[in-house]
Amino acid sequence: MQYSQAARTAFQHAREEAHALGHDEVLMEHLLLGLLREAYPFQTQITEHGFTPEVLRKRLKRLFPPTTRRDQKSISMSSGVGEVMETAAIVAKQFGQSEILPEHLLISALEALHNRPIFDGLNDEALRAAIRYHYSAEKVPPTLANQPLGKVVLSGLEFHGRHGVFQEETRLGARFVVDAELFFDFAGIPDDVESTIDYSKVYLTVQDEVTAKRYYLIEVLANTIADRLMMEHPRLQRLLIRVHKPHAPLPGVFRDVYAEVERVR
Repeated sequence: MQYSQAARTAFQHAREEAHALGHDEVLMEHLLLGLLREAYPFQTQITEHGFTPEVLRKRLKRLFPPTTRRDQKSISMSSGVGEVMETAAIVAKQFGQSEILPEHLLISALEALHNRPIFDGLNDEALRAAIRYHYSAEKVPPTLANQPLGKVVLSGLEFHGRHGVFQEETRLGARFVVDAELFFDFAGIPDDVESTIDYSKVYLTVQDEVTAKRYYLIEVLANTIADRLMMEHPRLQRLLIRVHKPHAPLPGVFRDVYAEVERVR
C-alpha cells in the first residue's frame, strides 16, 4: 500500500524535527511531531487535548538530550517508526482506504506511544477515540440514517470526580452524574449479550473518564465520553451524553448544571 503525498511530507517533517533537536535517528516522537504539523479535519480535538507541536517539542528536548548532529538526509528511521508504518497500513485497510494517510500514521503513533512519558498529563486515549470516530462515521451507509432505532438509557450514573477550574474542586472533588442514551438497531438481535451493546461496558467507560481522570470543563468530559463510546461500540448509530455537575460553584440557588453532547454516525 502506498503513502499519500501528505504522509510522505509528514516523514520529511519528522526528519526535520529530529535534525533540529540534534538526534541521530527519527523516533516515534519525532514522527508524531511531523504529523501534528499537518492540518487535519479534527485539528480542534488535537489542540483541545493539548497535543500541540510546541508542547511536545519541549518534552522531547527534556526526555532526549541532543546527540551527534548528522546531516538531515542521513538520519534513519528507528525500528519503532517502522512498526508504526506497518500498523498504519492495517488502519488504512480497516477504514477501507486505498492509501496510507497521515491520519492512519497518527492513530498508529498515538497507540504505540501510549503510556510513554511524552504523554504525561495528556489524554491520548480521548484523541485516538476522536480520530477513529471521525473516520468510522464517514463509512456508515447513508441509508442507516433512515432506519428506526431502539434506545437503551443509562440514567443517573453517579461518581465522585475532581473536575473543575478551582483548586478546591481538585482537592475535595464532588458528585458528578452522567446520563447516556444509546441508539442502535434492535431488529434481528439474538437474545445474547454478545450481539448487542453491553451497557456494563458503557458504565465502565464512563466510570473511568469521570473517576480516573481530571478535566477543567464538563464539556470536554462529555465530549471525551462520547468519542470513546462511539469508538468502542460500532453498533451505536446515535449517542446522547449528559454530564451533570449538581454542586457547581455558582453564587446562588440552582437546580442543576449540565453539558450535553450528541454524536450521530
